[in-house]
This record gives sequence, structure tokens and C-alpha cells, in this order.
Amino acid sequence: MLLKNNAAFYWLGFFLSAVLSFALCPVFRWIALRYNIIDHPNTLVKTHRQSTPYLGGAAIAVSFVLVLTLVRFLTLH
Repeated sequence: MLLKNNAAFYWLGFFLSAVLSFALCPVFRWIALRYNIIDHPNTLVKTHRQSTPYLGGAAIAVSFVLVLTLVRFLTLH
């Protein structure tokens, strides 16, 4: 199903990407903890006090790419 290019469709893509990011972050956090992909605060430069999983940005990037691909294939050019 192809849709016309309009701003509402792109806003929908933005919100879908945000919701998908929130859904994927716990999954990627679990993967990071499972495979020990963690940043340990072992220098004075690091501001966090506890070990922090690294893959939160990957969840955001994956959701962005998935929604961008979906928008690309559902819009007319």
C-alpha cells in the first residue's frame, strides 16, 4: 500500500520510531548484560558510579533504520 507524501505520515514515522526505541532498549540492555558489553567506571573521567550497558544507542539506531526503511517503501516518490 503506497501512501501520499504528507507531514502526518512522517510524524507517525517519528512516533513509531520512538515507541520502537523504547521497546527495544530493554532487549538490548539484556543482550549487553548477558554478553558483558558493559562500561565499567574505572577512571576519574567517567561520571557514572555503576557499570552501564553499552547497547542503548544500538537500539535507537535499529529502530530509526527500520522505520526509515518502512517509510521509504510506503511513500510515493
